[in-house]
Formats: sequence, C-alpha cells, structure tokens
Amino acid sequence: PAGAAVQATHLPEDRIIAHAAQVLGTTVDRVDPRRPLRDLGLDSLMAVQLRRLLEQDLGVQVPASRLLGRESTAALAAELAGAHA
Repeated sequence: PAGAAVQATHLPEDRIIAHAAQVLGTTVDRVDPRRPLRDLGLDSLMAVQLRRLLEQDLGVQVPASRLLGRESTAALAAELAGAHA
C-alpha cells in the first residue's frame, strides 16, 4: 500500500536509537547518533538482536555485520531512508 511506502521513506532515527539503546541496555540519551554502534558496546549477539528489532519495527533488513561496522545510527537512518525513497 502507498501508506507503507511513504512511512518507509521516513525511517525515524529516534526509533533506531531507541532499539539500539534497548539492546545495549542503556538510555536513548546515552546513544550518540554520530558514533559507531560497536564503539558504544554493540557486540555480535546484540547486533543480531538489533537487526531483528529493526526488521520487525521498520521492515528493513540490515546485516548484523553492517551494524558492527563503522556506521553510526545517524548514517544508518539516512542510508535506509535513501534506499526506500
């Protein structure tokens, strides 16, 4: 449906941060959107959990290996939004 396509083009960074905070066991204000998730303490098991949450909530598939790379939540949100535009 068209509504789903519109929603997918505006993936909210705050929801990605909220999921990252949940997996990291911290609060959203402690997740710096400019820092890579692995620098914030994300490990491989957490990356799998985060990948599952993003897929369930936002309908996007992100490889766990990518979440463990040098990508920040801000860059991830921008790239995912661009991929669904």
